[in-house]
Amino acid sequence: FEFVNHFGKIAYEVDDDIMSLKELEHNIIRANMTSPSQFIGRFVLPKQVYKNALRKGDYRFNFALNCGSLSNPGTIQVYTATDFDFQLDEASREYLKIVEVSSSGRTLTLPKICQWYKNDFGNGRNQDIVRLVVKYLREKDQRCLSPFLSEVRVRHMGYEYKCRHLQLAGLSSIDVAHVDIQQSTEKVEALLF
Repeated sequence: FEFVNHFGKIAYEVDDDIMSLKELEHNIIRANMTSPSQFIGRFVLPKQVYKNALRKGDYRFNFALNCGSLSNPGTIQVYTATDFDFQLDEASREYLKIVEVSSSGRTLTLPKICQWYKNDFGNGRNQDIVRLVVKYLREKDQRCLSPFLSEVRVRHMGYEYKCRHLQLAGLSSIDVAHVDIQQSTEKVEALLF
């Protein structure tokens, strides 16, 4: 439970509210999206309602949120208001690089997050998930995948909870020192609130 507890210990002040990372993810960003389908998630997720919660969910948030586990990409982005939609697409492509397509093209193995939050992808049916993620797959995987998406069998990878250090996407270590976090934060806040 150390992994789960970690996200409840670190807190930030946002618009006169103090909230943990867990609350920021599940009560602000994912407020109008599904809770994880894991049984234990129903007991450890906060129930608080915040006035600044996003009103509209987007399945790509599942790929943009990165807790730093080995099952997530090793990079994170600083999101900006001007490039937000493009950056969500890029985060989806990056996350889905690990997808496996069988040689027959009839089995698609997706990250575990697609199973946990399956209802964020349309009606949560496998064909809904495949239809939405196929455009983010690598070209070779798109070509290998059966054109009859409704016939594609979906499997899910395991999840590795061990954490790693994250790098900012698209920036060298020299560039990182020059990122204007305040400006980026203001742009994202304008989008969120």
